[in-house]
Amino acid sequence: MKKCAKCGRDNLDDMLFCGYCSERFPAEKKPVFTANRTLLTFYLLPEGFSLPGAEKPKPASDEDFEIVEEDGETVLVKYKGKGGDVVIPDSVTSIGNYAFAWCESLTSITIPDSVTSIGYWAFENCTSLKSITIPDGVTSIGDFAFYDCTSLTSITIPDSVTSIGSRAFARCYSITSITIPDSVTSIGDWTFFGCKSLTSITIPDSVTSIGIGAFEGCESLTSITIPDSVTSIGYGAFDACKSLTAINADINNPNYCSIDGVLYDKNQTMLIACPGGKESVTIPNSVTSIGKFAFGGCKSLKSVSLPDSAVVDRTAFSDCPSDLVITRR
Repeated sequence: MKKCAKCGRDNLDDMLFCGYCSERFPAEKKPVFTANRTLLTFYLLPEGFSLPGAEKPKPASDEDFEIVEEDGETVLVKYKGKGGDVVIPDSVTSIGNYAFAWCESLTSITIPDSVTSIGYWAFENCTSLKSITIPDGVTSIGDFAFYDCTSLTSITIPDSVTSIGSRAFARCYSITSITIPDSVTSIGDWTFFGCKSLTSITIPDSVTSIGIGAFEGCESLTSITIPDSVTSIGYGAFDACKSLTAINADINNPNYCSIDGVLYDKNQTMLIACPGGKESVTIPNSVTSIGKFAFGGCKSLKSVSLPDSAVVDRTAFSDCPSDLVITRR
């Protein structure tokens, strides 16, 4: 755990921003990888860093793209243009790590059907990007791919995508809804962290795992249904979802169940997650443990009644009201 210097709350070691006040933790040196993950260089982003882009955007030209051939792939390694409306050349098959990172003047992007993968941090902090359509050939969206794209309101994910990486859409504050296609089998850790305008999302029956903190901080989300295909849900997956009133597990799910909108394991021995909009919870007598961050960020919670023998994880009531009344029976 590491402590936020601004609000003083504890956060997980690998978080870049405080999950409670959004303060950014000090930057660390990170390796930059191309599509075949060959180590290139190290760099440290200084405070307030941004790529040049104050000039009036102009149409992209061949000189705006750094493209290389690697392991049979045509990789767009770096965009060097002025932003605006950009069309990626048809020859490109992979968008490399950091290719458009911090291009704050990028307003729209056209990705050709030839592209099959979008790398780590590919569009990080493209704060003027409002919408994007991912072509049918793409099978994977890398970690942090659209991280901090704060103006992004809509995105189309094709049926060809099978995995969505960790924090791929984290802190996309303006997204209101998103459809995950039936081809996706896993939702990574903190994939939709901080998507505070997201009001609805449908998890398809193809998904088997939901990562740690996957929907943490989705403040406008009111309900969510866990399909019967899901076998694994990471801790804190629904933390700080203050409008969420119910986490509903499909009745046929062999691993999870819901009681009064609260998520438990199928045997009702562990409480996994309480929706952030709950004001009071009475935990069944069968419950023997309260999981990590089970009540994390439940700001509306006033009272909890739990069995006397239940073991409570030390993070279970993280960031709950100071006047919360917890009683054992």
